[in-house]
Amino acid sequence: MIIELAVAPSAEDLKTLSEGIQSFNRLHLPEAVVSEPDNQFAVFARNEDGDVVGGVRANAFWNYCIIELLWLSEEARGGGVGA
Repeated sequence: MIIELAVAPSAEDLKTLSEGIQSFNRLHLPEAVVSEPDNQFAVFARNEDGDVVGGVRANAFWNYCIIELLWLSEEARGGGVGA
């Protein structure tokens, strides 16, 4: 077996992973859960000028919310924005 780290995986390889886990999950989870689409979203913090000074990028699926990244600029830190 070869283990490979791919920093730019092909769409075909990513599709294989998705279809593989869906196939496995169909054996163990209700169909409504298996076929639930991902809901990628972002929340932005903006300053008074409308510039983005922070935010989160996340994905919601299967009653979970996965935060992919969180960033706050220096000006936004310490003011309770991330609380």
